[in-house]
Amino acid sequence: MCVEGTVWKPNWIYKLENIIENLELMDEGKEPVRMMPYFPKNPGSIHTQGDNLISVGKLKYVHEKKFTLEILALPITTTPCYYTKTLMALKKASEIDSFSQLKTPKPKLTVTFSKANYIKHKRNPQNFYTTLKLVEILEETKLTALNGNYQRQEYRNSLEMLKEYYELRIEFYQRRPHIKTRTEAIETWKLDREELLKALPQSSPIRDTPEENIVPFTPI
Repeated sequence: MCVEGTVWKPNWIYKLENIIENLELMDEGKEPVRMMPYFPKNPGSIHTQGDNLISVGKLKYVHEKKFTLEILALPITTTPCYYTKTLMALKKASEIDSFSQLKTPKPKLTVTFSKANYIKHKRNPQNFYTTLKLVEILEETKLTALNGNYQRQEYRNSLEMLKEYYELRIEFYQRRPHIKTRTEAIETWKLDREELLKALPQSSPIRDTPEENIVPFTPI
């Protein structure tokens, strides 16, 4: 069943290396830097655009003479069910000529433009993404987690959450009898983090396989 206005609210994931880099900055008394969320199951992309984060789908040129593109990924918060309604509205408004959804043997979604619209958009490929509603602002707000008092709390963004976690860890380290100062607490936690990271299994770096005919997108 497709519910009008339905969007998916994904779990926000941040890469461990980005978190560690920010903890090290705070060890030095510096401000942490904004972290990019990571959605491993979505092959689209995340970008910064001014103060906003944007989620962008992924498009591929399929057939130049038939003016057809394949949609490889939707914005992270858009469900396929809801996006079908978007395509129907675009077709009704003559923004696209048609679209096709194949569910087997492998899901495939293609969109066909009129010759005039295809040529117009190809001069600036960004227009394919905006016309097809494949660019959305991501709201990094109301992130929910348990705070130091084990109560559910909403945070404005990931950095607010990370700063609170950092100060809480320092407080716990300072409770140890042999630790007298904040500096000693920070140095002890740094050593503990290093030992923990050594114990974690080392995964092979993920290498993106270059794909042909991908429609480029460059954030403004």
